[in-house]
Order: sequence, then structure tokens, then C-alpha cells
Amino acid sequence: MSNKYWIDTNIILRFLLNDHTLHSPLAKQLMINARQGKAVLKVSPIVVLEAVHVMRYEYDYSKTDIQSALTKFENMIGIEFEEREIVLEALHHYKEYGKVSFGDAYIAAKARYVLPNHVLTFNYKDLTKTNMTQIVVQKLGDTDNDPKALNVFKM
Repeated sequence: MSNKYWIDTNIILRFLLNDHTLHSPLAKQLMINARQGKAVLKVSPIVVLEAVHVMRYEYDYSKTDIQSALTKFENMIGIEFEEREIVLEALHHYKEYGKVSFGDAYIAAKARYVLPNHVLTFNYKDLTKTNMTQIVVQKLGDTDNDPKALNVFKM
């Protein structure tokens, strides 16, 4: 049986970006080992979130390039994304819906797969752009001034 390891964001970034003379070759060797069945490299959703953020804001990658790179990475032999379907759906919605952040796309996808399917947010406009009809997005706020708002804390 293969050894299983959680990997950190920097392993993924060094492999995908190939931008470090020492760490990138080591990350590549880890991927070779995984492909050969010597290890299973596990990736948590929070690591994907951090990778998306770094690639977008520190390396100026487009959403399309980020989604493509991380989806290809996930499809590699020996790589296991925790909450795979949710993360891949979130990456798709992140790419497709303009200003939607990966975090918003993730919570919308999570609500589609795991009950409850209600999402409370102040960020109603961006979250509803994900067009996921199976979830209910409710905006927190002043119901007197905003008919779409739901003030769940009103006693």
C-alpha cells in the first residue's frame, strides 16, 4: 500500500510554476513518485484556496489558467483532492462567473453537495452568480430597505 501524505500549497505551486531552482525539481520528483505508486499526495480544499489566491494575485494568472492548471493537477495519478467533486465544481464556477471568488464558488458548491443547502451571506450578488438553482442564497441585512434581505438575527 502506498504511503499517503498531505501536501502544502508550496509543493503544488513549485510543481506547477517551476519557478524555484531547488524546490521545483523536488516537487516534480514527488509527482513522479506519486505517478509510480510510491505515494498518494492528498490535497485539502484550503490548500486549493491558497493556491488559487497565490496564482491569481501574486503571479497574475487568469482564472481560466488557474482552473485549467489545478484541474490537470488533480487528474494526475497519485493525487487525491479531498472533496474532489466540490473543489472541481468550485474551480469551474470560479472561472465562469467573473467576479466570483473561489471561496464563494466553494461554499456554493459545498451547499449543493452537503446539507443544509442554505447559504447566508452579505455578498448576495456574487454568490447568486454561480447559478446553482439547487441552493438557496439568503442575504443578511435590513429587510426594511432591501426586500431580498433576510434578517435571521431579528428577535
